[in-house]
Amino acid sequence: MSVVDWSEKNLILSAKSTNQPGPFSTQRIPFAREPMNAFADRDVESVTCCMGSQICKSIIQACCLGYAVCEDPGPCMWVWPNADLAKKFARSRFQQMVEDCPPMRSLKMKERESWTNTDKQFVSMDVMFRGSNSPANLSSVPIRYLLLDEIDKYPTATDKEAGAVELAIHRTQSFWNRKIMAASSPTIKEGQIWLRFLEGDQRFFWVPCPFCHEYQVLETGNIRCDEYARLGEREWNWEKVRQTAAYYCDHCGEAIGDEHREQMNLAGEWRPSGQVGNHRSFQLSRLYSPWANARWGQILEEFFRSYKDSERLHDFTNNWEGMPWENAAIHADEEMILAHRADYDEGVIPGQPYCVAMTVDVQEDRIYWVIRAWGIRGTSWLVRYGIGESIKDIPMIASSRIPYFDPGQPQGVAHIRPEDVWIDSGAFTEEVYRLCRRHGFTPVKGETDNTKPWEYPVRQSKTVKGLKLIEVNRFRHEMFRRFEDPLGPDGSWYLHRGVTSPYARHLLGDKPVKEKDMYGRERVIWKQRWANHWGDCEVYQNAIALWRNVREWQGPRGVGKSRSMPLGEETPNGPGGY
Repeated sequence: MSVVDWSEKNLILSAKSTNQPGPFSTQRIPFAREPMNAFADRDVESVTCCMGSQICKSIIQACCLGYAVCEDPGPCMWVWPNADLAKKFARSRFQQMVEDCPPMRSLKMKERESWTNTDKQFVSMDVMFRGSNSPANLSSVPIRYLLLDEIDKYPTATDKEAGAVELAIHRTQSFWNRKIMAASSPTIKEGQIWLRFLEGDQRFFWVPCPFCHEYQVLETGNIRCDEYARLGEREWNWEKVRQTAAYYCDHCGEAIGDEHREQMNLAGEWRPSGQVGNHRSFQLSRLYSPWANARWGQILEEFFRSYKDSERLHDFTNNWEGMPWENAAIHADEEMILAHRADYDEGVIPGQPYCVAMTVDVQEDRIYWVIRAWGIRGTSWLVRYGIGESIKDIPMIASSRIPYFDPGQPQGVAHIRPEDVWIDSGAFTEEVYRLCRRHGFTPVKGETDNTKPWEYPVRQSKTVKGLKLIEVNRFRHEMFRRFEDPLGPDGSWYLHRGVTSPYARHLLGDKPVKEKDMYGRERVIWKQRWANHWGDCEVYQNAIALWRNVREWQGPRGVGKSRSMPLGEETPNGPGGY
């Protein structure tokens, strides 16, 4: 019995795991059949699914695991980005799946100690759920089946230790009939899921046109709408975009509606583009999704909203198209950065800010600091940057008043001070903590290979607001993506007219370099080339932007979170340096 046949006969999906609860069927997701059946193919050792988000990746893996428990047992480990996600899935979705599936439920061990949050024992086999952030848990026992979920969020290999994927794969080496299934949305071209996809036979899903019957791979560029839906530069009648969008055939040019997609998928076929071996790899975008939240018009709207916003376009490329993003930092140079200089003076904000932030990089003999304002939909303006003698200078700098245009004030001008002051605590740690306690600032420290954008390892009483560990590589990528954004639209990244080459060089102080890890796989690591201190400040600025959720701010109703004052009005000093 194939995995698909077993799943359709035995599995019932609950509302906890899908928006289509009930008996499992591949009728609406026929593209899932071949990856599922490859799992039980004796000639296949590895299955890789590089797919957009919400396209049934976890359901595919769950079906394969259910089949293994009942039809071809062997010890299994299912690895998630972190232990919390592993526990959550095991406790809710997997537990419900077992209870709703009679063959699996009949094999469940009855003893309480055999059925914990992370370990599920069946009569036929053991199933372990683990987080990728614990090397000890990944290297504990031999396993036959290895399921890897969202592997681009796993820690990668270092000079001292193998990456989480490699550690887990080592556990399968004693089984001649092992199965390794990885499923993830991609991130960058050097990400782990895309590299595994390239190692396989690189299958894409081809579907026929309902009019000319020629086969093609669906691509975003073939979705178009009525030309009158466009109102101007970056302005669209979104209702008309959604109503008139259609997919235009690569061969005959006919407009294909949403109503044709299900039949196209049923007639679709996976075609390898690489060398066929024992590793089947599949790539799929949300353009094939049968669900109502992925109609042509919604896909086109999301693309239009993101195509001039590199951060949002990165997300669209990964989660909608299921394709990797090319690292902009590899191509960045001083000219690209200085092209963001605009016609405004140092020390002023040429728009209305949502928040103003100061970030500080502390060195042994000096400090480097940056003040940046954040406005509508993530637009940002560099206000000032400089060098100070010591951390004692920070309160004075943070209390400086910054003018900005405000039509609500009698003279059309108001002043604002930074509310968020983040200080790197890698040097003079205790002194930085004391300063933060005294003034309500936030201590931060950079780290790499964290699956979360930040963490709080130090109790708040020690630093008032608590130490933030910032995943700097994530925000360094975001900083470099901003270099590619054109000036003008909302979301632009501005420098004042006085910015010179030394500042740009600091932003280029870290460069992504492609290297091979201990397993011969290519990966990207950041290497410092020269002084990067203002660059580190800008990295922390991007972290503040996410923390403040500035991209969701649609426009001024007064000023956002930062504190402002009318021209000439003074306020007393207080927490945050005000």
